[in-house]
Amino acid sequence: MNQPAKGPIKRIVLYLGDDNSYWESITQRYQTTYPDSKFEYQSFYDKKLSYQDVFLNVLEIRPIIIYIDLSMALDYNMRLAQFLSRDNGTAHIPLIGLVDKKELLRDCIYAGMDFIHVKCGEYHDVVYDPLRLAFPKEAKAPQFAKAKLKDKESILIDDFRLSYITPTGIHIEGNCHLDEGSSILIENQIPKSIVPSQQFFVKKAHNSNFFYDYAYGYDLDFKFIDPPIYDDEEEKGDQTSDEALKKLKSKDLSRKQKDANFQNELQIAKKKLKQWVVANMADQSEKKTKILVVDKTLDVLKKSVKPLDQYDSVIRFQSTLTQELEEINRLRPNIIAFSIDEFRESEAIDMKEEVVEQLKDRETQSLNTLSNIIQFSKSLDKYNPFIVLFNCTKFTSKSFQESYRYPLLLTNKERLSLELVLNLSTMYEQKQEKKTNELIMSKIQALKKENPTKYARLNMGDFKETRYIFSKKNALAAASITYPIKILSLSESEITFSTEALLKRGVYRMNFPTPMSVTIIPDKATGKLYLENRSEKTYEGLLHSVDENDKKKIRQFVNEIFFSGVNEKREKEATDYAKVHTQAFKKKMAEQGVDVDAPVAADDSEGQDPESGNEEE
Repeated sequence: MNQPAKGPIKRIVLYLGDDNSYWESITQRYQTTYPDSKFEYQSFYDKKLSYQDVFLNVLEIRPIIIYIDLSMALDYNMRLAQFLSRDNGTAHIPLIGLVDKKELLRDCIYAGMDFIHVKCGEYHDVVYDPLRLAFPKEAKAPQFAKAKLKDKESILIDDFRLSYITPTGIHIEGNCHLDEGSSILIENQIPKSIVPSQQFFVKKAHNSNFFYDYAYGYDLDFKFIDPPIYDDEEEKGDQTSDEALKKLKSKDLSRKQKDANFQNELQIAKKKLKQWVVANMADQSEKKTKILVVDKTLDVLKKSVKPLDQYDSVIRFQSTLTQELEEINRLRPNIIAFSIDEFRESEAIDMKEEVVEQLKDRETQSLNTLSNIIQFSKSLDKYNPFIVLFNCTKFTSKSFQESYRYPLLLTNKERLSLELVLNLSTMYEQKQEKKTNELIMSKIQALKKENPTKYARLNMGDFKETRYIFSKKNALAAASITYPIKILSLSESEITFSTEALLKRGVYRMNFPTPMSVTIIPDKATGKLYLENRSEKTYEGLLHSVDENDKKKIRQFVNEIFFSGVNEKREKEATDYAKVHTQAFKKKMAEQGVDVDAPVAADDSEGQDPESGNEEE
């Protein structure tokens, strides 16, 4: 909602790294392919700065495309990439991760990158992909062979996060669209010795209160054990014979035995899972408070003494908010720390009138944003965050509370600081914990009064959910599902496919014709993410995350399909030519009285011994 700075918008292509040779190759490709486009090329690397400071510098540079080199300072740059993909000020900018090896593919997807390119001698897609995403009308379509396939069946892999596990199910967050009540197979890292089946039941869908930057959240129930397979094939012949009755009886006993084994294994799996969750949950401490910091300068990051994910609270920040304020609904922060762009007369001495007017406009915009935040929060069901206004000297908490009719609104004259916000978080948690404990104790007392014998041993621990929470670095947090697709066309850079699945714009994976990634992009002509025909949707995607050997495999596959039609045509032409030539020859011979189709008499003497009449050996 904050307005961007006025003035001409520079078309800066930014590289964050120190591989000058590779960056020079990329800029040369830009200049060769787009000689008339007024791109500016900048690189930035300062190992003395924190990744948070680098992020703030990127906000000031305001590039149109960002390349981030992950072949160096991996953890540092992964954190930086997540900042860039999460903040509204940079989230819309194509973010390209440059890697030395494909093993980082999934981590790059989780960090929010739009494309991942392996640093090698292939440069076309490194330039084409971000331009096709951000400036589709300017991007020059590649002149590569495109194979049209006849609904080639394949699989699309969708990666997402597993947030926590309970004795009965899991909570996941991702961009996958699942229907409540449906069954789904999820590839996950939960030991099969604990839970043998990877089948789940979709219990509940959520559209808010997420920990990750996704569109959907789901509560899933375990199926634990795949159901037994029964031999229900009907026996042919006389079903009343002694032999048939004996087989039916045996089959019935077998079915009952399978049912009994299934129930036994199911109970064992449930018991194992509960023990496993209880044993592991002590190792993880849940972050109970979510904080959203809204400040266009984000100076709060400069004063952070450690990475934000190492604090006891979930801390998110935004330099600007979207018009729909959807980020508030997705996160549902307990505390919103908002920095007011307050205009102060004492600071306006000797300022030009136009500058003063701009500062007043900023204050008005800032207050309008605050009003929108309050109204939006009030419109959400069961949501009442604390809203703390920093840099606010003109108004008191009481005046704002009365004006906006929102009692959970506080003002602070100080400039926004992380220390103050964290202190508020501590006080909030203590207050909430006290309130929760009082409610639980009241419930326990009521139940014991109702039935002293039944609830004699009831305590507060019985009311707290048994939950094993995963950190994002835990391998258990990685999960995926697959969608069946039909490949319609394929080149070495692009793909078109159809599927019944409703997909979001983002990065997916494929293993055909080689392991690679696919970024779904809107249709260039319509701007729509997919074109729908009955139950199927057709998507376009850009291929990446491939090295030189992978490129060769894709080219080989495409060429085999692309030139197969040409080869078939040539073979047909050769056959047709031979047929016409043969017919003309026969006609000419016929005119000369020679029947070329007449059988030729065998020469009996050839190859025989004249004495014996036997064939020579």
